[in-house]
Amino acid sequence: MCHGSSVRFFLMSLLVLVAGSVGCDRNAPSPTQPTVSTPSPVVAATVPPSVTAISPDVGSTRGTRVKITGTGFRDGAIVTLGGVAIRVCPVPTADCSWVFTSTTIYASAPAHAAGRVDVVVTNPDGRAGGLPGGYTYAIPESFEVNGNWEGGADSNYETPFRFIVQNDSLTSISCGASGMLTFAPALPVSHGEFSFAGPGGASISGRIVSPNSAFGNINISPCLAFPWFAVRQE
Repeated sequence: MCHGSSVRFFLMSLLVLVAGSVGCDRNAPSPTQPTVSTPSPVVAATVPPSVTAISPDVGSTRGTRVKITGTGFRDGAIVTLGGVAIRVCPVPTADCSWVFTSTTIYASAPAHAAGRVDVVVTNPDGRAGGLPGGYTYAIPESFEVNGNWEGGADSNYETPFRFIVQNDSLTSISCGASGMLTFAPALPVSHGEFSFAGPGGASISGRIVSPNSAFGNINISPCLAFPWFAVRQE
């Protein structure tokens, strides 16, 4: 009786050990977890600027103001004409360049030897676009100065301004309500420039900067200490 009980106990213990070894096998391989791939971030490609035109496309070797048009211009862009960098300003001034819109840059071309030069715009990211041979420097003596010139004066160039050049000499001017003032003798235009200083601080000076544009200053009533610009009428 006791021998049978011992056998049954032995068999039951053996079954328990076998079941335990099957359920707790530390060497059994663990289920493989699915791998989730993380997509790489998408980096937006920057488009280089392009230059389509510069106006005027002919200017004085002594420098002039220009307007550059194209696409993709960004704040902080650097403009070069013939490899000469133009100073960039955060706000518009007469002697540096600034990005007006993504399609327009206003700049002041530096002095340069006569000849054709490349126009290049480089954005802050280093990407650049240009207009090969797009601008021509010419000596002021090559410009036609004779004719009627019309434009504006004051800080916003809103005051009507006009002058007449005949036989390469400035003969008369008018500014605002001054009426036409005649110079006797006429003021010679030399190397694309003219100037006059009269009594009471009255004065006018000007510079022909391209075949059809001129800039200067006037201090003749009612235009006192005004900058001016004018375009030659065809």
